[in-house]
Amino acid sequence: MRLKSRSHPLVIIALDAAEPALIENWMQAGVLPVLKRLQEEGAYTRLASSAELLAGSPWPTFYTGAPPQIHGLYHWQQWRPAKMKVQIVRPNWLPVEPFWRRLNRKVVALDIPMTYRPGPFRGVEISGWATHDHLDSPASHPKNYLQNIIAEFGTSPVGVEIYARQSFADLMALGDELVASVEKVTEVASKLMAKEAWDLFMVAYGATHRGGHKLWDETGLSDQADSRHAQQLQDKLKEIYVACDRAVGQLVAAAPNEANVFVFSLHGMGANTSRSEVLEKMIGYIMGSSSDSPPMKSKPDALQRLREAVPLAFRSSVKDRLPQNWQKWLTHFWVKRRIDWTSIPLVVPDADLQGYLRINMKRREKKGSIMPGDEYDRICNFLVDGLLSFVDGDTGQPLVKTVLSSKNKIDEGERHHLLPDLIVQWCEEPAANHRRIESSQFGSFGWPTPGRNPSGRSGNHRGEGFLIAKGPSIANRPIKNADILDLAPSICRLLGEKTIGNMTGKVLEVIQN
Repeated sequence: MRLKSRSHPLVIIALDAAEPALIENWMQAGVLPVLKRLQEEGAYTRLASSAELLAGSPWPTFYTGAPPQIHGLYHWQQWRPAKMKVQIVRPNWLPVEPFWRRLNRKVVALDIPMTYRPGPFRGVEISGWATHDHLDSPASHPKNYLQNIIAEFGTSPVGVEIYARQSFADLMALGDELVASVEKVTEVASKLMAKEAWDLFMVAYGATHRGGHKLWDETGLSDQADSRHAQQLQDKLKEIYVACDRAVGQLVAAAPNEANVFVFSLHGMGANTSRSEVLEKMIGYIMGSSSDSPPMKSKPDALQRLREAVPLAFRSSVKDRLPQNWQKWLTHFWVKRRIDWTSIPLVVPDADLQGYLRINMKRREKKGSIMPGDEYDRICNFLVDGLLSFVDGDTGQPLVKTVLSSKNKIDEGERHHLLPDLIVQWCEEPAANHRRIESSQFGSFGWPTPGRNPSGRSGNHRGEGFLIAKGPSIANRPIKNADILDLAPSICRLLGEKTIGNMTGKVLEVIQN
C-alpha cells in the first residue's frame, strides 16, 4: 500500500557492509541474477565512504547526509572529553537524527542500523530487531509495532556477535542462521510493505555484515583448518548474498510498478587487516621507551585479573545469553580505566578497523595534561614515528601503512573535537599472518593468536560501498564520482523534498526529476 503523491514511491534496500567486489563478481557469474538485472536496467557505481577513515561512521553519515566532523558519531561507544570516559553514545550528549524522521512523506523503515530509538514521526519504524549494529535497544514507533512483530515472527533472528574464535561447526551454523534471518526480515518487510501506506520504504539486511566478519576465511576458527574449510566458509557467505538477492527480487516485485529502487551498501568487507587488538601494547612500548614516560594505564585490580582468568569464548557465550542492554553495559564497564588523568598523555579508544589515538589535551579534555600547540605536535610526531617502526618479525613488512592527523586530514566541523586525533591505517596484509611483531627501537612481542585473528573476525571493513539505482526517475547510465553523502539528498530529490539539516552531498546526476 502507498499514498498518492506527486513523486514516484521509493524502495531502499541496504545490504549492510556487502562487499562491492563480491557483488560485481557474482553478478557477472550469474549468481545474483536480480541484482544483475537491476544493474543492467538502471545505474551502478561504487560509493566512496567515510569508512575509509572511521569504520563505524557510515550509517550516521548516510542518515544525516553529513560527514563525521559534523555528526560526530563513529563508534557505538566513544571517548567523551567532558567526562574523561569512554561512554556508550546517547542522544543527550551526541544527538543525531535520521532524515526520514523529518520528511513530509509517509515512511516505513525496518532495521536501519546505528540509530537511536524512534520517537513520534510521520511513519512507522522498527529499529534494532535484526540489525548487526545497535545504538539502542530494539524499539518501534508506534510502540506496539515491535511487540506485534515479536509476537508473530519471534525475537531477533540475529544474535549478538561473539568476539572470539569459534569452531568450524559453529560458524557454519551461524551461516545457516544468517540465511534464515534474511528470509525472516523479508517476511516482516513484505508484510509492512503491503499493510502500511508509504512513499518511502526502507529495509536493511544485517546478515551480509555479520557474515562478512565471521565467514570471510578460516582465520576466525578456534580449531584446526585447511583449504577446504576456507572454501566452505566462503560458500556459506555466498549463500547469504544469494538469499539477499532473492529478497531484493521479492521486495521489488511487491512494490508498485512505478517505484524507484536503491540497493546499496555503505562500506565493504575484506580480509581482516586490523591490528587494533595490539595497538595499546604498541603504544605502551613506545611510551615506555623513556624512563620519564608515564604508564598508559593502571595495573589490573583483583576483579580484572579474575575476569582475564576466564576463557574469552566462555565469557562471550555467557554474555550472549544476557539482554542487549546488559551486554552493552558489561562491555562498557570493562573498557573503563582507573587512571590518573593528570599524568596520562593519551587514550586508545575502541576501534573496529583503524586504530584511534586521542591526545589528552588541555582546554579540550576535562583533565587534560598536554598543552595544545608545540607540545601536542611533539607527542603526535613521536607516536607516528614510533608506530611506523613496527614490522612483521618474519617478513619485515610494516604493520602501519600511514598515521593520519584528523586535524590535517579532516575538515573542520562542529563535532570535529569528538574525533580521534590520530587515525592508524594498517598495511593491507592480513593481520592473522603475524607470529611476532618487532620494532628496532622498542622491542618485540608475539601476536596473540598466530595464524588467526584474536577477535574471531576473519573479515573486516573496506572503505567503499556500492549503489544500484533503477526506476522511472533514474537514467540508465553509469554514475561517476559518487559518495555515500550523495544518497540522502538524492532520496530527498526523488521524493520531491528539500534537503534536510546539514546535508553536504550532491544529487546524483542520474536522478531525472
